[in-house]
Amino acid sequence: MALSLPICDIVINYDDDHDLGAGWSCLPKNLLQGYNNASTDTQPKSYIYYRRRLPKDKLVWNPKHLQLGDLLDAKDDQQDWCFATVIETDVHLGIKVHYTRWTDQYDEWIGRDETRRLAEFGTKSTEETKITRGKGHEIQRSLIQAKIDRFTILLDNKNYEQIDEYLESQLNMFVSQCLGYSLNYDDLSDRQRCISKIVELLELIVKASVWQLSNMNRPPSTKLLELLKLTLLHDTTTRDSVNYFFEEHGHEDCDAEYLNASETEQDNVALMLLTSNTGTEGSNVAPILEHSSHYIHLFNLFDKLGGLQMMLSR
Repeated sequence: MALSLPICDIVINYDDDHDLGAGWSCLPKNLLQGYNNASTDTQPKSYIYYRRRLPKDKLVWNPKHLQLGDLLDAKDDQQDWCFATVIETDVHLGIKVHYTRWTDQYDEWIGRDETRRLAEFGTKSTEETKITRGKGHEIQRSLIQAKIDRFTILLDNKNYEQIDEYLESQLNMFVSQCLGYSLNYDDLSDRQRCISKIVELLELIVKASVWQLSNMNRPPSTKLLELLKLTLLHDTTTRDSVNYFFEEHGHEDCDAEYLNASETEQDNVALMLLTSNTGTEGSNVAPILEHSSHYIHLFNLFDKLGGLQMMLSR
């Protein structure tokens, strides 16, 4: 038996036959029944109409919903709004935030009830959101895993609206940071595991895109396709590109993986690189992508799942 979603809207009307639109229901009991001992014919009427929350309804942002790895705006001890990331959570202490543009010595705990210091990402801070390509950026494996876990749950539920909301509020910026910055790790021994987790997250993006492209009854999410483009199609010949990850990683064993790939797979990598430069005046295909084993792996995954064919057939 499916559970009903919680009620999100309630109105009171003075009749029981109003049509408020799809999803609205009326409780049959007259709230004013017996008022002033009036007869049935003359007594006033008042009925409750309610609507349950739909999957497409966006929840009001609330600090109590913040989870590990979430992006937000937080007010520092100088009363300035800054971009921040939740790096730890505790039932009693609340959330520990890392201010994006400051070192970890300024990390601090903020109670979830301190609502004047916490806000939805991008709503308060006036900091520049543009990513400086190749700039150093701290990353933690636990934060990447948190994004993987949350995105996996949303994909399992196959809810387009919730996926779009998560992409817009959290995942797009997080992936842009992973791809655009030169990543600094807590521990050099953790470097390869962090890289593997980023690739795992990018694999999810590829799989989600193919799933939506395969649904001919509904157009794929624009936000998801933008993220796919960021992952696989971005032009790395310009300094504005945020796709720095493949320049920095995947070169240790790239030659073996590329040479062992079939001629068709190698041609497909070249085709994708050419596609990424369509409409870019005066640009040349940068060879750096095909020199990264991670890029080769992701593109071949996209092709093997039928993604390239689906894009060409649409």
